[in-house]
This record gives sequence, C-alpha cells and structure tokens, in this order.
Amino acid sequence: MAKRNQASACGIPLPAIVIRLVPIRQKLDEATIDAPLMLYPHRPLKMWMGKDPLAKILQSMMNLLGVYALAAVRILEADPITSDPKGSVEKICARSLKYLLEIGRSRLAIDTGLDDNEHLMAWAANPTSIFRVPTSTIMVSEIANLKRQIPFREAVLDPVRLLSTAIARTERILGAFQSTQLAPDEKVEAAVVEAFRANSQFGAWDCYQVAMFADISPGPLWRAQADYTPIFELGRFVGRIDRGAMALLTSYHFQSMEQVLVRGRVKDVEFSKMNDNVVSAIDMHFGVERFRKMIQRAATTGGVIAVERQTRRLRCRRDVGPMTRLRGRP
Repeated sequence: MAKRNQASACGIPLPAIVIRLVPIRQKLDEATIDAPLMLYPHRPLKMWMGKDPLAKILQSMMNLLGVYALAAVRILEADPITSDPKGSVEKICARSLKYLLEIGRSRLAIDTGLDDNEHLMAWAANPTSIFRVPTSTIMVSEIANLKRQIPFREAVLDPVRLLSTAIARTERILGAFQSTQLAPDEKVEAAVVEAFRANSQFGAWDCYQVAMFADISPGPLWRAQADYTPIFELGRFVGRIDRGAMALLTSYHFQSMEQVLVRGRVKDVEFSKMNDNVVSAIDMHFGVERFRKMIQRAATTGGVIAVERQTRRLRCRRDVGPMTRLRGRP
C-alpha cells in the first residue's frame, strides 16, 4: 500500500477506506475453516473516513443493550420483590445506565413492538408476547413458571449480561485494530489474537443468544463457532420476531429454515438446542406448517417472508430492494 507522499506524487487520490490483509494463523484464533474473513479497516491518517464493520456491529449491540436495559428496569420495577431495579441493571452493564436508557427510549419503536416508554411500562405490568425476553425457550409472560424454573430476576437480566459481555469483547478487538494501524503484520496478529483470548470464550448456544439479542452474526467475533453461522442468522430473525420488530427472511436463508423446521435427528447437542429454539419460536408465533407453506410460496414467487412490526402479520413480499434482501431487514 502506498505511503502518503508516494500517493501524492502519483496524483492518485486514495480511497475512503483501505482493507488491509493481515494473515492470522488459524490455530491462534481458533477459527473454523469456514470462518468469515476479518475486515481490518486501515486508517493511518486521522482525516481518513470510511465505514468500519466492527464499529457498526458495536453500535448495533449498544442500541439493543439500551433496549434490553430499559426493558429490564421496567420489568423489575413492576416486580414487588426487586428493591433496586436500576442498580441491579447498572451493575451488570458496567457503564452509565442513564445513557443506555436514553438509547433504549430512542430505539424502542424501531427495535421492538412497543411504541414508547409509556407503552413499555404498561406492558411490564402485564407482560404479553409482544416483547419476548427469552431465557432458553421460556417466556417472561409466564412469570409464575419462570419463578419456579429460573429465578425471575436472573431471567430478566440475562440478555443485559450477555450483551454487556459481547460489547466488551467487541471493544477490545476494535481497540486492537485501531492501535496497530501502522504496525507490521506480526504485531497486528499478536494484538488481535490477544484481544480474542482475553475475553469470554462463548460456546455455540451463547453465540446463538448473541445473535438473537444483538441482531448480529457472532461468527466474526467468536470464530471457533463460525460453522454455526446459518443458524445464527435464523436466530437473528427469531430475535426480531420475539421483540415485535419488523423482520424479513430472505431467500438466502429459506433452505436453512426448512431444514431446521423438519427437525431431523441431530447428534450435535448445541445445534439441537438452537434448532429447538427456532422451531419453538416459529411454532408459537405462526405455526410450523403455515410457515413452511409461506417459505414455499416465497421461493416460488421470488419474494421474501415479511413479519410486520407489532402485529406479527406474516406476508410474502416482492417489493423490497436488493440491499434489504441482502441485510434481511429494512
């Protein structure tokens, strides 16, 4: 890659962002063979601008941490047993709760089926399936059962705890990238590998929950679990439906969803657990057979499966653009 003076001498403007290829040995970051490439945005000069994939992932997680933190506060405030709802949530977040609640209020109508903070407070007093905060496959609305099977407070705080851990890992990896912009490849490799090793090593089920709660594919962050990426994408879809947000399932994921809904015998315990979660959500919200027929219809007509915000009305749509099809969300 050309240095600044070389580029100036040639009279060739550099692009807004350069992706630097840095080899990281597979045995060091425990990546699976199918792990996605790590995109390393190279910005040796402060005035360079451009998209940063990890920063975008981080922002997505922060948005939903704010949403889940706000939901946890409101649910615990409605629970007579909890004495300090805000303190309980802030302790787990390890960051300003005031800031997170501001994010949560601004994102509520975008990322959930609840319109505003008042709607959330009314819902928290009498939870329904509009906004499912899943812990395993148990619904928060089933409060009586939840208290018998898993402590209610822990179930409500689990998404906040999981997102906080995922954000800490992402921040550390992003910091490793940013601190080695001008370093040689071997130092970049050492910094990135150290960032991977220093944080929580999630299993496949933990990563699936990150996909549900954070609406990201966790494969680039937990590369040892990258083989599960197809079902992580289904977890993202399930998470949007559970929150009552607008959700799209594009043709890229029809085959994966059909295979999961068939529920054949699976030896992989972790995959089986994720499989059951997807089937449970689809069955609860729509019915498995109805959803399978919708997949067939969408595949035949070249459409996408759309789940409307709040009402969860199931539709086959063809009026979506290429970028929406690619992202799987509006």
